[in-house]
Amino acid sequence: MRAIILAFAAAFPSIATAEAPVYNEEYTRSNCTAEWGTDYQMIEYCISQQEKGFRKFEFMLVNFAEQMEYIGPSFDYCREEWGQDWGMVSYCAENQAQGPRKVMDAIEGIPSGIANTIVSQCDSQWAPDYTMIAYCADRQATSWRRINGG
Repeated sequence: MRAIILAFAAAFPSIATAEAPVYNEEYTRSNCTAEWGTDYQMIEYCISQQEKGFRKFEFMLVNFAEQMEYIGPSFDYCREEWGQDWGMVSYCAENQAQGPRKVMDAIEGIPSGIANTIVSQCDSQWAPDYTMIAYCADRQATSWRRINGG
């Protein structure tokens, strides 16, 4: 399966720009305090969740280093979308990392020419958001199967 995913990535290359993330403790403390006021237990929890999200995202960057050529722009998308909300950045990145496999699952059993067209259209519409590319490919492949009795 890994070879298929890498082939998919080669067919639709992206330039990775994933830079090392920077955790800003002062920003996190300020943001959590602004959100929770004088509820110190929630401020502590908020800070803890942000730190965990940051560490998880750092781990994902290391874990996916070999695939950064194609997954890097998706991780960058998460960082642009969620900024310093590291809990959401790591959640988004985790979903993005599952995207290529979901795309391959969606087009399984479809003739390669049709599958390439589906993936190409979805990629051009939704890149670098692999979650949406996968959703689009699944919807298109499902409809193709219904139309063609598959």
